[in-house]
Amino acid sequence: QHEAEVKQLTEALREITKENRRLKSSFDTLKEMNDSLRKQASCDVSELNKKLEGQARKVQARLENLQRKHEFLTVQKSKDICQVVQQSKPVKQEKGTVTSKIAKVPLNSQVYELLTVLMDWISDQHLSKIKIQEEREDSHKLLFTQNSKKTYTQEKCMKV
Repeated sequence: QHEAEVKQLTEALREITKENRRLKSSFDTLKEMNDSLRKQASCDVSELNKKLEGQARKVQARLENLQRKHEFLTVQKSKDICQVVQQSKPVKQEKGTVTSKIAKVPLNSQVYELLTVLMDWISDQHLSKIKIQEEREDSHKLLFTQNSKKTYTQEKCMKV
């Protein structure tokens, strides 16, 4: 009977040992698969990270180019405005020299009125040039402006 118990316990020990080996084998297999998946995920993440960094550099370069373009266009527009103002300044300076020459002669009220009308006319013409340049995109407005400009010029000539 003792031998039967020893044999039974030995058989149970073998079964438990066999089960432990099977579990250890399964655990090792799962561990290898886990490591393999971790390495694959790490490689995928690294590859995706490099791709996104490349895209980020391209987007950053695009942004910088657009900012430079915006600055250039802003400077260009301000230069255009300065040119319009500079073109209008010589005319005003010429009229200023005329008024300074006239100022040496005693002036009566009619001369003052004439100078006022002429200066208003010159100022209005320069302002209308700027408006016309802004409204060039809309041809209807441009035609309307030209027609009203003719009438305006006739009125000013009548005043003078």
